[in-house]
Amino acid sequence: MIASIDSFKMRVPLSVVHFYDSQLIDRWTYVSECGVIDSSDFKHRRIKHDEHGIKTSFLIELPRGKYQKEKQLTILINSKLLAKSYFRGINYRNWTVIYERIMNLGYFHIKPIDFLSAHITDVDIKRDFRASSRQEQEYIVSMFKASTKASQERDKGAKVFNKSSNLGIMWSTRDRATNSNPFVKLYAKDLDFKHQPDSQRFAHKFGHTELKPILRLEATIKDKRHFHYLTGIEKDVPLTLNTLLLQSKGKVRDLDLMLQKMTKQHLDYVGQRTSTGKLTASEVMIKSCLQIAEPSEVAVLIDRFSNDRHQRKRLLDGLNKITAIVNKNFDYDYRTDRKLSVFKYLFDRD
Repeated sequence: MIASIDSFKMRVPLSVVHFYDSQLIDRWTYVSECGVIDSSDFKHRRIKHDEHGIKTSFLIELPRGKYQKEKQLTILINSKLLAKSYFRGINYRNWTVIYERIMNLGYFHIKPIDFLSAHITDVDIKRDFRASSRQEQEYIVSMFKASTKASQERDKGAKVFNKSSNLGIMWSTRDRATNSNPFVKLYAKDLDFKHQPDSQRFAHKFGHTELKPILRLEATIKDKRHFHYLTGIEKDVPLTLNTLLLQSKGKVRDLDLMLQKMTKQHLDYVGQRTSTGKLTASEVMIKSCLQIAEPSEVAVLIDRFSNDRHQRKRLLDGLNKITAIVNKNFDYDYRTDRKLSVFKYLFDRD
């Protein structure tokens, strides 16, 4: 599976929108001079179309001050509109399906060229990875946890979830994300479909109920500045749907590169190993454990029974190293960046 677009917020000038539903014209909110919309106000005033767990929202933005010169229609678009093809995500091959299904809702009409040229923000890009079991999902999450930069600052570092209905790891927050601290999460998508009410409705309607273990890596491109920061594209290039679709078309797979770049910003360096390269006592113990248990099972035991955070991190590092040596799943070298090991294990599996 390759990276694709999961969701985004689109803004279309009202001058190119032909409304069919008069109630939408009365749903609006102000945009501040710095371009900020109160999220609670948006949720309260928007029109939300909900069908089989597929939610599409609409609201008109009115300019205040000099931030905007024109009124705009804001649309929140999700790849669930692809229905049975949901896991393919939005790309240059299927964007017309998204367009037609939004137009068929009957609220308004926008020409395809205006839809493609509309500005977008809050873009979630994703890539799905198959896993052999829940244990392997837990193991991969533990690898990312062990590789996360340590930080005492608010909204930095990682937040880990390990429940029967929710497994994953999250960095930063949507509201406080920055170019250097992007919002990224890795989570078990199969559990989301089994336990979240909207996802359950969607899964039952479109045949996604018998999912094998899947991990989804997802990150948010906040706006045009963030997009330019990630890609190095000229600053005068707007972030439109068409611009982003082109990123999913090339052989370079630019969406994959952006997804990896945002994730790697949260991962740490191991530094250089100063010993002779022989196994430590704890690594010898881990190697013995791996003769009777899977790596994911050993990782769970370390996480549960080691109370010291630093000791737990050292043991998980040792587990990653021994697993690499025994199974040759990825190249582990203490003289290189651990990020390479984590990404080789995850990205080379599909």
